[in-house]
Amino acid sequence: KHALVYSSPLYGRRTGQWLLEPFNFKETKNFYPNAPFENTFPLYAISGGIPAYAKVFNGMKTLKQNIIDYVLQPGAFLSVEPELLVSDEFTDPRSFLTILKAIGLGRTKFSEIIQETGLPSTALPGYLKTLINLRLVKKEIPITEKIPEKSKKGNYSLSDSFLRFYFSFIYPNNSLIKSGNLDALFTQHGETLVSLVSKSYEDITGELIQETINRRMLPQFEQMGRWWDKNTEIDLVGMNKGENAILFVETKWNTKPIDIDVLENLKKRSKAVEWGGKGRKEYFALVAKGGFTKKLIEQAKKEDVVLIHKDRVVK
Repeated sequence: KHALVYSSPLYGRRTGQWLLEPFNFKETKNFYPNAPFENTFPLYAISGGIPAYAKVFNGMKTLKQNIIDYVLQPGAFLSVEPELLVSDEFTDPRSFLTILKAIGLGRTKFSEIIQETGLPSTALPGYLKTLINLRLVKKEIPITEKIPEKSKKGNYSLSDSFLRFYFSFIYPNNSLIKSGNLDALFTQHGETLVSLVSKSYEDITGELIQETINRRMLPQFEQMGRWWDKNTEIDLVGMNKGENAILFVETKWNTKPIDIDVLENLKKRSKAVEWGGKGRKEYFALVAKGGFTKKLIEQAKKEDVVLIHKDRVVK
């Protein structure tokens, strides 16, 4: 940004540009070569694959200890990173921080963000558009919506994983953190961390499914994303219009093996997705940290259901 402004010696000399994407989970694991999945994935969940963040953490420590050592310690590199990031990026950081804080607190609808922030409804779209363009916020629409840009079903969320972690776990609990009672922080709000990691596991489901597509276990799906209505939701739905094929995926950040009931429940919910008509070809996949019962594995073999345990394909 600073190199391309009018006063810069490089002004007018740009010959191209690259969009630097964060590392995916597979790439981020290389920062922690000897660490188990149970350690590495939670670290990915809060670093989002940003190299400068990922390299700070220690893959042989628990998530709790990493947060204590590298985020909560006074003067730590990541302790005030979100505020510095926003202050450096915007001339009006206060309004943008207010929006990020609101979304981090779970205000995902346009009306909820207005109510939480107190910003004028005429000004909010511009702020949100800027945050979306910078990939700090994303607007999700149910994947089957025919005209997404006109859909009223959109939900806003923090697309930057560290901002999501910070504004969901650190910012709301600042008083508890400043008191130094970190045991109470993790005891009282540990479920928030579990929820954050679980959400990130859902986010990489598409990445894991793509590996099965590359191995020709599933057909290509030109569209993949979340689906929901008033009564239910599905973590990932993929659609192939040419083959009239549709994929339904359930993701579980669980500790125990999941059983057939999870598959049956996914099948039941899939009927609510109106796409492709009665002749559509349906595919199902389950992604689970805790693995699968023998009964479910046998059933999956009979029905060609894809199973992914942690980040590895079982079937």
